[in-house]
Amino acid sequence: MKNSYKIRAIRFIEKLYPYIENCDDMWDYRKALAHFKYDNPHRNIRFAYGISRVAFITSDYVVKIDYDPEEIDRIGGGNSEEQFYAFAKQRGYAHLLAEVSSFAYGTKVFYVMPRINGIGKYEDDVQWFLNEDDRDFVDDYLFDMHNLNYGWKNGYPVIVDYACNVLTCS
Repeated sequence: MKNSYKIRAIRFIEKLYPYIENCDDMWDYRKALAHFKYDNPHRNIRFAYGISRVAFITSDYVVKIDYDPEEIDRIGGGNSEEQFYAFAKQRGYAHLLAEVSSFAYGTKVFYVMPRINGIGKYEDDVQWFLNEDDRDFVDDYLFDMHNLNYGWKNGYPVIVDYACNVLTCS
């Protein structure tokens, strides 16, 4: 039986954790990944970051870690992404979002989602694929839509970064 991306992500987290255990900011995480990749040269992992979180991107999953509490309070982080996914699912809009799951390991909380491929131009590409209700939902609740925050799955846009201040998501 093939392992799910979540199981593979948890195994990855277990191997990565000793390298990132003491990381506090984006630069620490970036250096830790460089050391991890040096010790594991067969791993193809990309690093991405925003103002509140870092992401380790593999071929089939993404692992996100919050790192800036002030920005997380202001714009949201992994927990708000999890809450927003539940909010969207409850209202019938989960199909627009990559599912996110949290896993605590050591002293950190990791947020895992499937890897979604392809980057586009939001206004030029995504708007053509969304019906009016979906567009209204995105416009009403998500404030940071740009080409790095969504991808494509089975020919339809999927939003991969939808953390938001919980006050705007309820």
